[in-house]
Amino acid sequence: MAENARILLVDDDPVMRELADAKLREAGYDVLLAEHGLAGLELLRTEKIDLVISDIEMPKMDAFDFTRNIRAERSISETPVIVITASDHTDAVDRVFAEGATSFLSKPINWTLFNQAVMFVLRASNDQKDLRIARDQAEAGA
Repeated sequence: MAENARILLVDDDPVMRELADAKLREAGYDVLLAEHGLAGLELLRTEKIDLVISDIEMPKMDAFDFTRNIRAERSISETPVIVITASDHTDAVDRVFAEGATSFLSKPINWTLFNQAVMFVLRASNDQKDLRIARDQAEAGA
């Protein structure tokens, strides 16, 4: 179930990566780490990932391009993406959702809210997968 989920954490800040990694592992998740969107995209293409958590502002590939690339690739397009930022620009929130983000959190991180958001997004993603499977089975039997 969700406790065994594999989460890709993409953030250029080593302190944030370490803190979030510790919180996610404490909650029972398997965590993979990347420093920017390009590295995250490569991991998504080669590893089974259940959820992506990404900082918005990163070198090489920011969360806008990263999320757009995820949504454009059929094999990973359904992967939920939570975007995190310290930016107070409201247009950034609108823009990242327009690119396909699933959820959004602000820094500084409220770790209780962080853990709840991860659980909620994983549960919703699993429900969506179950619905797609049921739909496909119904269509195949029809």
